[in-house]
Amino acid sequence: DKAKSRFIEITVDGTITEDELKDFLKIQEEMGKISATVASLKLWIDDTVANGKIDKEMLARVKESMK
Repeated sequence: DKAKSRFIEITVDGTITEDELKDFLKIQEEMGKISATVASLKLWIDDTVANGKIDKEMLARVKESMK
């Protein structure tokens, strides 16, 4: 993916130059949005399990079977 490749390009040398900074900040912003979405989904799952809408034991069994 284009953003992933650009991120690797920018960070590979351990230094972010002025001409790379704009792209780096855009990627950083997108990563922040992704992190917030993941956190929201985790909270939703926890709430759904707590309210009995997903069976906790069944969820654990399926998770275990996926390992």
